[in-house]
Amino acid sequence: MKSTTAGDYVTVTATLTSNNTNAASLLKWTGGTAVTGQPLQRHVPKNKSTNIVVTATCGNTSSNASVWIIWATISYQFTNANPSPLLFSFYGQFPDETLGVEFFSGAYYGKMCATATVTPTGIHNIIPSGWVFRQFKNEDAYENGVLDEAKSTSEIDSTPSTPSVNTINPAIPAIDSNDKIYLIDSPSLPQLNGLSSEETYQNFKDYIMYNGAPCSDTTYSWHWFARQKTSSVDLKDLGPDNLKFPTKTFYPQ
Repeated sequence: MKSTTAGDYVTVTATLTSNNTNAASLLKWTGGTAVTGQPLQRHVPKNKSTNIVVTATCGNTSSNASVWIIWATISYQFTNANPSPLLFSFYGQFPDETLGVEFFSGAYYGKMCATATVTPTGIHNIIPSGWVFRQFKNEDAYENGVLDEAKSTSEIDSTPSTPSVNTINPAIPAIDSNDKIYLIDSPSLPQLNGLSSEETYQNFKDYIMYNGAPCSDTTYSWHWFARQKTSSVDLKDLGPDNLKFPTKTFYPQ
């Protein structure tokens, strides 16, 4: 995977069958960079996502290794049609696949889609499994103007139950033929159910993991802020980035 650590490399090593100590000097390399004092080795820097073929040739014999430095970038969509194969009609039983704020079954929901694009191109053919779209949430919630400690959370894992594969249709892969992984979510502002007011302030953070290790930046974020009093809903804010939580209720009693 890509690394931000200076001097972090993949090392490719050639093994010669000859016992001739001078044979290493006959090696010709393509791809990667030379390793000082190590004629049998080649470095591929890990500072960017790339696919490099490193070839070692000795006389008429050649051998190569294809080195993949992988990384993912994440983008968000909060309006228009859901671009992913994960369906809100399965995940939440929503009647449509339109993103954005939606009133459904007496509550308001913020429907969003996150798309991770993994590079280099074609990586789905090399490693089709082992990918996970992770999500964490911070939330402050108020009921009747009082902080609800039970609902308020700090950095909990809130990965949806269908984060990167549609459990209703397992034929949909975790990474598709365009090297993309998807996540959909729909945090809500529930019905008042006898309350005089309700507020929810939710910040989310997303990243991609491959085989248990982060494979993207961990700074991708979005938010859902919503509140209502009696029959009046005066905030339904769904969008990118984390926002600062209010320090007190909007509806003091």
